[in-house]
Amino acid sequence: MISVTILAILATLAIPSIQSAFRSIEMNRVTQEVMHMVDFARVQATSRNRAYQLVVNPGAGSNGTITINESINSRCNGFGTGIKNIRALDFNSDDYKLAKIVQVVPSALGGSYNLCFKPDNRILRDDTGKPIPSTVVGYGSGEARIVIQRLGLNKGVQEVQGVAHQIVIPYNGIPTFQAGLPVGT
Repeated sequence: MISVTILAILATLAIPSIQSAFRSIEMNRVTQEVMHMVDFARVQATSRNRAYQLVVNPGAGSNGTITINESINSRCNGFGTGIKNIRALDFNSDDYKLAKIVQVVPSALGGSYNLCFKPDNRILRDDTGKPIPSTVVGYGSGEARIVIQRLGLNKGVQEVQGVAHQIVIPYNGIPTFQAGLPVGT
């Protein structure tokens, strides 16, 4: 009876650590999936000699979506008649509902323009065909950031928790990962 009681106490103490480890693994999986989306757009643009568009929608009232579209040419202006939704990542689906897009830097990335991956490995704004402006304090020319964070319940209310994961997309399109929120937020 004593050994069963000790075993129950140890199991009770271990459960929060195990749950935390599973949440961490899930966030890493979601972060890797976003990075795969960025890599997919970059590699496809180079191999198919067409521009690819990465549309990041943080979504008001939702967890957000990321979609990839193909242009009909190698310029950033053929997305309207190109192939839509080649790949999509929906943070509202069962596979990714434990994470949310909490921020996109520069902030206009989620609103007035999206990223255009050119066949020569440059990342540009799709509305002007120019690099992302370097006037954003603390960021280099052409650098965008997608910030995701884990969702959890606090007294029955869903809220972001834990360390934010940043997917940094520089001018050359090769994504990297950084933990924490961007500077100046």
